[in-house]
Formats: sequence, C-alpha cells, structure tokens
Amino acid sequence: MHPGKYFCLLRISYLLIFIVHYSISDNFENHLQQSVISENDFYDHDDGDLDDDQQHPDHRSSIINGQTKNSNQFSGSEEARCERITIPLCLDTPYNFTRMPNLFDHHDQQSAAVSIEEYNLLINQECSEHLKFFLCSIYAPMCTEAVDISVTSCRSD
Repeated sequence: MHPGKYFCLLRISYLLIFIVHYSISDNFENHLQQSVISENDFYDHDDGDLDDDQQHPDHRSSIINGQTKNSNQFSGSEEARCERITIPLCLDTPYNFTRMPNLFDHHDQQSAAVSIEEYNLLINQECSEHLKFFLCSIYAPMCTEAVDISVTSCRSD
C-alpha cells in the first residue's frame, strides 16, 4: 500500500473513532485521558504556532477535548427548519436538506462549509469512497420534515 494512502486511512480511522464511538459516551473526557492518541495525530506538520498547553482554535480540537455536542442534544426546535443544502462539497449527497446546528454547533451552513473544506485534501486523495458522505452527514446532517431531529452518521443512546 502506498504510504500516502496508509496515512490517509489512519487519519480517517482516528476521526471515526473519536466522532462515532466516543462522542456518544457520557464519559467522553475520561476516554480521551486514557487514550494513546494525541492531538498531533490529526496534523501533518508541526508549525510551532501553538504551545503544547494551548488549544487549537478549530473544530478538530473540540473533538479531542470532548466538546462536541452529544447526539441527544441534537433535537429540532421551532426555529430549526429543514433548509436546502448549500455547502458546495455536499451538493451531490443523496439527500437535499439539512438542519442546523450540526454536531460541531455550526448555526449556519456557511461556517460549516468553511470547516469541512479542511478535509478537501483527504477527499481528493480518494482513500475512502465513503469519507465525503460521512463528513457531509456530520456537517450537513440529513433533515426531513417527517422527523423533528437531524439524522447523522452517529448513533444515539
């Protein structure tokens, strides 16, 4: 296997482990303290911008620090209506409507689009045919008026 493909699959595996498995746990922070996976595993380089004790300002650090919204907090409200997907990366998903906020607490599709663009390199490497759909289901969760909650790839308790 090409080393680039291996690295890509490893990064996707870490992303899946944190989002799908641990984000549903009530004891998320304790799982992370016991984990051998560090924040540096999510980055290709060390540019020295931040000290070890500083938090990365983007949404990936929210996953690592246990600050993602639990899927049971993901309920709809009267003002949260289904809206047509406008995130460029997700325009060709099998569904057309989403509801905000998403798992990363983006309240509009513009901020979600900016965040999901960080994964373009992984998507363009085509190391997983399902990565794009998985990311879209998190950043632009499926919405239908028949159900009053967003439908994501992450299971709920």
